[in-house]
Amino acid sequence: MCTISEMQARLMQLASGLPEIVGNAMMENKSEIIGLVIGQHEIDHVDSNNEPLRRYSHQYALAKELYGMSGETTLDLTGQFHGEMNLRVDVAAGEFEINSPAQTAQGELKSEWLTKWNGSEIMGLTPDSKEITNEIVTPIIIGLAREMLQV
Repeated sequence: MCTISEMQARLMQLASGLPEIVGNAMMENKSEIIGLVIGQHEIDHVDSNNEPLRRYSHQYALAKELYGMSGETTLDLTGQFHGEMNLRVDVAAGEFEINSPAQTAQGELKSEWLTKWNGSEIMGLTPDSKEITNEIVTPIIIGLAREMLQV
């Protein structure tokens, strides 16, 4: 048995360490979280706001079809953009971002170019993907919290 003061101290320790716990849980599952953004593009054909991605031009869609690919907007012609995606967590700021170092032929980040082209953010999680991310990391957070609060 522990005292109320001891439990309060454990809860305060847990609260102060929560951003790091969440960040670590996200990093442990970064491939799944990145996969959610890729799925938004390739399967759902939506941006970060769950709005349809801008349609390819007729000529570009035909060119993709000649490669044996879908003419739907998937942002995956070469695979480089999605293949190089990464998750970055900034615990101090309480933020995370999904990015890709892939560049256009002119040296601009493809993610920035595609966001401008699309007219909206494409690298964030949709509300549904955020919910799935919560379902992925919550059990890890609860497990660590239980360990810290063991009586």
